[in-house]
Amino acid sequence: MPTEQEKLIGSHPAHPNFFANWLKSEDSIILATKPNKKHRKLAELPSKRKVAIEQIAEWIIEHHVDGKKIKRLQDRKAEIMAKYGIKMEDYIDSQNFFPRIENTKSGNATEIILSRYLQETAGVQILAYKLTYNPNVDQSMKGDDCLLFDTKNITSRIIVGEAKYRAKPSKQTVSNMVKNLENSKRLPISLPFISTHLTSIGNEDLASQIDDLNFEVSKGRIPIINVGLLLSTIGNSRTTDAGICVEENLDSTNPNLVVLSLGVDKPLEIITEAFKLARAKLISQI
Repeated sequence: MPTEQEKLIGSHPAHPNFFANWLKSEDSIILATKPNKKHRKLAELPSKRKVAIEQIAEWIIEHHVDGKKIKRLQDRKAEIMAKYGIKMEDYIDSQNFFPRIENTKSGNATEIILSRYLQETAGVQILAYKLTYNPNVDQSMKGDDCLLFDTKNITSRIIVGEAKYRAKPSKQTVSNMVKNLENSKRLPISLPFISTHLTSIGNEDLASQIDDLNFEVSKGRIPIINVGLLLSTIGNSRTTDAGICVEENLDSTNPNLVVLSLGVDKPLEIITEAFKLARAKLISQI
């Protein structure tokens, strides 16, 4: 029998999927006294740090840098170097593709991990990499942290997610995340942005479907699944372990909410190294 978590977001991926190689997973038992307490505990497997950094770096590039701009820089490489007399990496750095602020890096990476995880488990899709449109790369971008759709049947469900990175887990963080995924806050706010993006790339048909979906959501006719992710440390207490902290403090009125905890040893290190590698990879591509 599938767990309640699996009914909402699907099963944890199986090998050879990246997430199966990187993380172990455990769905908590749902108690009759707290039927909305749906928690999936994720934890990094030993010796998989390098693999994780490699994959997350690839995703960082994909989410932050428009592929057309990469192609434009590739085509203009010789022209740029001759015009300015500089190494290409200096020109790339000037374009501010990636944030320099640690808090923004951490937030962006956590959003990316959540979105990519749900693509694998729930069979839903990201329709726009919103971070490529951020006018201030060093600040977190407004809108839904995570917004995914079933493109086979756009009205079947929407997944709306909230992603939080914390150096140490806390009850307050869990409480704030849950509050942001309850009542009217559980509804997507970025559907007009998705529609505008689809129009800009010439996908008018899907843009029209998103317009209609926005109307249906406003009338309460579309199933909304909410997912929270707390990325933090791994340890043996509520103040050092993301999984224990979520398990002890998760309480919600939302029956369609699943909260993921991801416990990682030195979580800031994996994010810092992934962004550093993303920069190196981008430079090597151009």
